[in-house]
This record gives sequence, C-alpha cells and structure tokens, in this order.
Amino acid sequence: MARPKSEQKYDAIMQATLDLVIELGFHGLSMAKIAKRAGVATATIYVYFDNTEAILNQLYMDLKQLVAKDITQGYKPYMSAEEGFKIIWRNQFNSLVKYSKEYWFLDQFANSPYITNISREEGLRQFRPVLDFFKQSQENGEIKQMPIEILFPMFYAPLSSIARSVNAGHFEADSEAIDLAMGSSWASFKP
Repeated sequence: MARPKSEQKYDAIMQATLDLVIELGFHGLSMAKIAKRAGVATATIYVYFDNTEAILNQLYMDLKQLVAKDITQGYKPYMSAEEGFKIIWRNQFNSLVKYSKEYWFLDQFANSPYITNISREEGLRQFRPVLDFFKQSQENGEIKQMPIEILFPMFYAPLSSIARSVNAGHFEADSEAIDLAMGSSWASFKP
C-alpha cells in the first residue's frame, strides 16, 4: 500500500469501515458504502486500497497495533510473574472496555475467511511481548505449564466476558470487583 496522501481521509475510511462492519457485517460491505460513510469519493479509496479485503486487513493490523500498545503499557520484562500478570490483566480489561467495537471487529475478523496470513502473523507479532511474558513465566516455574493455545484463552476469555457485561451495562466494575476478578485469575495460573 502506498503511503496515504491524507491521514484524515485514511482515518475516515478506517472508521467508516469499522462502523459499517459492525452494522452490516462483512458481506454487506462495499467500496461505495465505505466511501459514502467516510465522506470521500469512491475513487479516493482506490488511491489507498485495491479492494475491501485490503481495507479489512489493514484495519485489523491497525487495531491490533492500537490495542497491543494499551495492553503492554507499564509492563517491563524484569517484573515478577505476578506483577507482570496483574499489569497485563488490568490493561487488557481496560482496553476491552475502552475499545469494545474494535475488539468485536478483531474477534470477528480473525475468524473470517478474509484475513490473510500476513495480517494474522502481524497481529501475533503485535502481541509478542505478552506471549513472551507467559512463556518466560512458565520457564521460570512461576505459572502453570500448559500449551499457549490453552493458556491464552484461559487468560482472555474471562476478561472478555466481564468487559462485555460492563459495556452492556449489566455490571458496574468498581475497583474492588476488578481486583477480585484479577486475583482469582492470577490464582488459577499459579503452579
């Protein structure tokens, strides 16, 4: 992809794509609909992208980068497993609440036929510090030994469920409730 001529137009295209996917799904998406929602000419979109699949993959990579920065904020590789776990856990929870639409898109797109291997690999690369944290903690015997394919869903799924309840207005997450959930999650990972 060529460097965007206008960051404002690029951002409008990305936001329009996100909003339309949430409203219509992937199958209802078209360049014309994106252009109309973004307030740009359809031809303008083709300056940036070849097709809707290219837009979707770029949006996926952009959003992965956005949320990965949130999740690793304040984490340092030299921290104890418990301290690192709790920072990453709290950051992940706050990110899930803050970016609920973005996570919905990420979850849906990661399991769609539109994602390319390049996008999938780039998404994983963005989360390398988190994966490295879990691997290092396992190697040090500070968390349970289990395949990462089991470990990461065990970490993420409860957080995602709590955040969805908060975002839907079914649960108000005060600091005491969040600390309780985080402590319970940490306890389930200790050897």
